[in-house]
Amino acid sequence: MTAMLCTISCTIWLPQPFLSGYLQWEPNNVDSTLECHGTLGRCKILPKALWYPAPVAEGPAAAHREEAPAVSGDVPSGSPPVSAIVLRMCRLWQQWTQDWTLMLDRLVTVAEERLADSWAWCAEDPVCEQARVVHELKRDRADWAFQDRILAFEERHTTLLERMVEAQEQ
Repeated sequence: MTAMLCTISCTIWLPQPFLSGYLQWEPNNVDSTLECHGTLGRCKILPKALWYPAPVAEGPAAAHREEAPAVSGDVPSGSPPVSAIVLRMCRLWQQWTQDWTLMLDRLVTVAEERLADSWAWCAEDPVCEQARVVHELKRDRADWAFQDRILAFEERHTTLLERMVEAQEQ
């Protein structure tokens, strides 16, 4: 039994269960014990990935049904042609990588948005801080003005009381 070889460019990490079941990854110029990220390598489609169970015929049609001829000695009977198998594996690979690509794209987008928000916050923070300081200064000025008016009122009231006391003493 020989395995078909296809050269692929792996841009994301393949989970171990996916590899151990149907594909055997052999990275180029990389120790096979290391996980490879973004390296070129060979992907062997193992024979068990090429096997499909034959459909089971029931009833009287089962007696007249012929078994499908095998495409090659490597592929068990009842399996689709090798081109269909390769097409299926390519579609599975594209779907799987597209899902990961979309997820990674979303993660990058979220990270970029968070970075932009943090930069905007850093730019707004001094402005907000300055606005808060100005507001506190205005409030303090208003408090000082209010205190000045109260002190002026007390002084006037105190001088009036002093005059009244002097008038009563005379």
